[in-house]
Amino acid sequence: MTERQRYYLKLIIESYINDGEPVASQTLIKKYNLAISSATVRNEMTSLEKEGMLTKHHVSGGRVPSIKGLNYYAKFLSDGSVEDIDKMLQDIFAKRRISIDTTIEEAVSLISNITNMTLVTSSSEANELLKSIQLTPINKENATIVLVTSTGRVESKLIEINNVVSLEDVRISIRLFKERLIDTPLKELAMKMEALAPILSKSVKNYEEVLEQFITKVFDFHNKIVNKVYGNSSLIKAKDIKREDLVNILDMIEHKSI
Repeated sequence: MTERQRYYLKLIIESYINDGEPVASQTLIKKYNLAISSATVRNEMTSLEKEGMLTKHHVSGGRVPSIKGLNYYAKFLSDGSVEDIDKMLQDIFAKRRISIDTTIEEAVSLISNITNMTLVTSSSEANELLKSIQLTPINKENATIVLVTSTGRVESKLIEINNVVSLEDVRISIRLFKERLIDTPLKELAMKMEALAPILSKSVKNYEEVLEQFITKVFDFHNKIVNKVYGNSSLIKAKDIKREDLVNILDMIEHKSI
């Protein structure tokens, strides 16, 4: 990135932080009294967009900073004011671009870049609840089961349709699961499925095979604990940490709950 691009990126992001509106070339020129043509600014914006620093939601609209752009600004261009950081974090949570997990990752990454600190997040399925279960047939041999959890996480699982497990059997099972399993903790789904066997047997001929598919392929949740590290380069570069201690720290982060 050129110095001029860095300069314009800083102006664009600070304008967006202050106003909360997409930034157009004319807006930038007027706001900062730039002695430069609108075409030149647009060209620089296009270059920044190609580098992933900016995004454009509408053909005729202005640009807004991407997560990559915000992280770059936080690490290299920001003066570190609390107000700016607060507004950037508010933008990340307000947009919630994909899922709550991704949003938290974006926010933690931003904080790590600003502070030059190593941060670790730990996520677990232990407290998640099943909020929705939907069936989508794909073809004669397969169907997709889409699950939504209480954290907004979406899981897509594939099951087989065959002579033993029919699509109609799966539909009947899904209806029962919607009645009996919604708001059940993920870690308890397999156990509760087995308890539903007597009820399912009244409507589904090969209910045991249906249950087996759901338990092994759909509700196969385990209490996984996932640790993610942000800014690990800061940890590696730390002069007061011995190499053997660093290895132990990284191993603990990777394999244990923090």
